Amino acid sequence: MLTAIISWSEGTIPSIPKMPRNLLSSIGIPYAPTRVIANRKKKILVVDDYDDCRALLSLCINLFGYEVFEVPTAHEAVERATSVHPDLIMMDLSLPGMSGEEATTCLKANPATREIPVLISTAFIAGTQTNRALEAGASEILHKPLDLLKLREVLSRYLPVEDATIKALAR
Repeated sequence: MLTAIISWSEGTIPSIPKMPRNLLSSIGIPYAPTRVIANRKKKILVVDDYDDCRALLSLCINLFGYEVFEVPTAHEAVERATSVHPDLIMMDLSLPGMSGEEATTCLKANPATREIPVLISTAFIAGTQTNRALEAGASEILHKPLDLLKLREVLSRYLPVEDATIKALAR
């Protein structure tokens, strides 16, 4: 549904109902964002098998000023990363078929996708699975539920939003 709203509104969200303005601004999301105009928005591929989680994460990332692509499986992530060549990948660890760790291994083995940072978003606490993801080449682990302030900080560390994007969001 959120994806349909974003698509229908051509990338703009006129308002977010039932969300107090101060709550949105406290996590760095403008209350009434305008269409982002920049030379090239940084592309982020979001990989999560839960539609609601994927849609919400994509909405937040889009409002932070990035272009978002979504897929529900690790197999699709590997294919999409090769065709779209995103600037960053946000991947869940627990995915059907192939895990996020296995997908990261595939991405890091491919010269065309090797340099793309992979951030793991997971409900698993630090331990064997998160350590294996880091060993496979993941750049960082973010634990669910995601703190939106931290998410914004981490994304801007890997992919600074261009000045034109920030100015468009500030209007």
